[in-house]
Amino acid sequence: MSFKQASFNTTKQLLGGNILTGSRDAVFLRNKYQTELNNAHAALVNMLHHVEDDERLKITKFVYEAEKLESDILAHTAERENLYSSLDELLEKELGQEYSMFKMKPQGASVTAEKLGASVHIGGGLGGTNISNAASIRYLEKYPELQTKASFSTILHKIQDKEREIRQATEKCNQEIAWFKSTIPWLESDLAKCTDKLAVYRSLLSEWEKERKSCRYFQSTWFRLLPADKKAELLPDTITHRVDQFTHSLDMFQQELITYKNHRFLATHDNERS
Repeated sequence: MSFKQASFNTTKQLLGGNILTGSRDAVFLRNKYQTELNNAHAALVNMLHHVEDDERLKITKFVYEAEKLESDILAHTAERENLYSSLDELLEKELGQEYSMFKMKPQGASVTAEKLGASVHIGGGLGGTNISNAASIRYLEKYPELQTKASFSTILHKIQDKEREIRQATEKCNQEIAWFKSTIPWLESDLAKCTDKLAVYRSLLSEWEKERKSCRYFQSTWFRLLPADKKAELLPDTITHRVDQFTHSLDMFQQELITYKNHRFLATHDNERS
């Protein structure tokens, strides 16, 4: 739900005051500082809600989507591994010793997709990374006529589908991670603005306290004789500001930022991980 922006310059101005008693100065100070204090509060609230409704919402979504896609990739990878194992077993079953001897030779022994290189393509796109049973690929490329047999063709098509699923999920995952990383600087910048706005608010309140102490009306009998409601009109009104609540939110957001900046995705999808 989008937050309704807090308005500025809505402070009701007091009128009147007496030069002789000094109450005119008190009214002036109240109007000046209460207006600035309310505006500083509105600026802080608006920026905090902007952080919560925009950057924080986005970055949480990006992390969730990326991690979900990573789980999908891991599941697809395990399924692909099973398919390559099935292909390897089928070659063993149908070709027996011939295929077993091939795997013992340099061109077939301990072959992985990384060692096969970019030239490995069966049916236009097999041979992705982290395949431990890639000897079957090398063998089928050496004897392409086997690829047309129904028993091999069925598994190969399943492998092609699985490779496509992995590729698509990886592309989406990398995109979510890129969006996540691009949002962090904006979040960090806006949280720094929140900190600055909170400092301005506190500085104004402190300055007003000092000004009141130097204003003779606040030390006079005239002020002490005022009823409570009239005194309250001249004193800082911060009851509705709930600064402690917003300070807690700011602290929480800053801790989340540290967590986000240290967040690590799976190395296979996070190209910037050292």
